[in-house]
Amino acid sequence: ESKNASNLKSLNLMSNEIGDMGATSLADSTQLGKLEKLNLEGAKISSTGIFALAQSKTLTNLTSLNLTRNDLTEKGIKHLANSKNFKSLRILWVADVFMGDPGIQALAKSGNLSHLEELFAIGNSITNEGLSSIATSESLKSLKHLDLRRNNFKFDGIYPLTDSPKIKNLEKFRF
Repeated sequence: ESKNASNLKSLNLMSNEIGDMGATSLADSTQLGKLEKLNLEGAKISSTGIFALAQSKTLTNLTSLNLTRNDLTEKGIKHLANSKNFKSLRILWVADVFMGDPGIQALAKSGNLSHLEELFAIGNSITNEGLSSIATSESLKSLKHLDLRRNNFKFDGIYPLTDSPKIKNLEKFRF
């Protein structure tokens, strides 16, 4: 472990393919307590790596997390949603992570993500059922920016979102 890493606030490991072993090393590091932004896009992480990050005793101050293009599936998203480590998250990128409706439902039900302001869930096979879970979410009230491009919902599925009193702070919606 590098003692120089103790002041890091942002770490970009995009496309470095660190895998689950690398995610576990990050999670176990005692030097990353000040880290606020973590970009793991395309890092070849699965639900195992997310489980390690979710259990980390150090990575508890993240405000921005990018997990795009990883094979997280619904299982990995549930690890994320159930973890108190991510209570400070304001921005979450989970594009192309194969989570489907069960994944978006887990995020929508998570009391740990109540400060989330920006959610990018592009390309995840989310249907009208998944949209409905966002529209009725008690946890996503702080959401200002929602990006759901390249999913499988029908156009009429957006109306519950645009009319929802639960996500009334929404300023930008891409679909």
